[in-house]
Amino acid sequence: MHKKWALRWASALESGRYKQTVGLLKRDEKDLEAGRGDYPVGYCCLGVLQEIAGCRIKRGHGALSKACMKITWVRESAAKCTPALRASGNHYHYLDSANDGGVNFKTIAKYIRRHYESL
Repeated sequence: MHKKWALRWASALESGRYKQTVGLLKRDEKDLEAGRGDYPVGYCCLGVLQEIAGCRIKRGHGALSKACMKITWVRESAAKCTPALRASGNHYHYLDSANDGGVNFKTIAKYIRRHYESL
C-alpha cells in the first residue's frame, strides 16, 4: 500500500469521524430498512478507505473496489494482513475479518501504520 494513503487511512480511522459497523463497506438507514442486518449505521475499516479515496461505495458491498485498490495500491480487496493482526487472542489474516471480528478502528489504524507496505 502507498504510504501516503496508509497514513491518511490510519488518521481517518483514529479521528472519531467514522462510526464502525460490520459486514458492509458502509451501512446506512436504507440498509437497515432493506433488512441488511441489525448492525449499527457506520463504516467497515475498508469503507473508510474507500470514502477518503473518493471512490463510490456500492450499496451492499463488503470489499474494496478495483478503482480504490488502484488509487491506494492495496493489493487485495479484503486487505490481506501479513503478518497477521493479533487482537484479543485471535489472529486475523484480512482487515475486513478483523473489523467484523470486533477489532476497533484504533487497533486497525495502529496495524496499518506498522505494516502498510504489506497491505
